[in-house]
Amino acid sequence: MDILKLAIEMENEGEKFYLEQEEKNENYGLKAVCRLLAKEEAKHRGIIESMIQGSPSDLKETDLEKCIKEIYPGDEQFEIEIKAQPDQFDFYRMAMDKEQKSIDFYKSILEKSQKDEEKKILHFLIDQERKHFKLFDEMSQMLRSGDEWVEAPEFGIRKDY
Repeated sequence: MDILKLAIEMENEGEKFYLEQEEKNENYGLKAVCRLLAKEEAKHRGIIESMIQGSPSDLKETDLEKCIKEIYPGDEQFEIEIKAQPDQFDFYRMAMDKEQKSIDFYKSILEKSQKDEEKKILHFLIDQERKHFKLFDEMSQMLRSGDEWVEAPEFGIRKDY
C-alpha cells in the first residue's frame, strides 16, 4: 500500500476517535476539544489527498493553544469543568496514546519515504501530532495538579493555643 494512503487511514482513524469521544462526553469543553481535533485530523487528511492529486497543499498550522483558550477562557472555568467529569483524565491519557501512535507511525513511514514532497508532509504531520500530544499532556497536568495540590502548612489556618 502507498505510504500516503496509510497516512490517510491514520487520519481517518484519528477523526473517528475524536468524533466518538465528542459524542460520549457531556462536558462542553471536552466536546469542543474533541470537535476541534476531529477537524484537525480531517484537515490533515485533506492535505495528504491534495498531494496525491498533485495539487499544492497548504501546510498552515492551527493555533491550538489559542483555540483551547477560547474553549476554556480562564483557569477558573477550566478548573470548574475538569472537576465536573472525573473520567476526563482517562480521556486525556487515551488521546495522548492515540497521538503517540500517530507520531510513531509517521516516523516509521518517513524512514521509508523516497519523495521530498512526502517527507515534507510527513514532517508536518509529525509536528502537528506532537502538538496535539503536548496539548493533552498539559491539560492532564492541569487536571492532576488540582488533585495533587497540598496546602503548605506554614500558610494554613491554625488554632491559636
